Amino acid sequence: MRARPSTSALAADPSYVGRQHDLAVNYIKVGDVDLTRARSTMRSPSYGASYDLAQRLATADPGNARWQDAVLTSLQKIGDVLRLQGELDAALASYQAAAPSPQASSRRSRQ
Repeated sequence: MRARPSTSALAADPSYVGRQHDLAVNYIKVGDVDLTRARSTMRSPSYGASYDLAQRLATADPGNARWQDAVLTSLQKIGDVLRLQGELDAALASYQAAAPSPQASSRRSRQ
């Protein structure tokens, strides 16, 4: 039986593309729990980790709407944390970065 790769190995190895997306989604979920527990006084490293993974996947395959959506979701969650911290300018910048371009929206609607 093959050993299960560690989270850091999974995140670093480009051959685990599908699992990296799953890991990015799980980081979002952990960040959501952090917010629920009212830990909004600190930045959730989970949202940042999700963004880093999703951005790497989206850069490697710009035509993949799933990866692009993961980037947008991560940016929205980061914006949520910043808003709760009162960092409104930074939150707005994160939300604006998460606003999909009209071209991306059109591609997603055709899929």
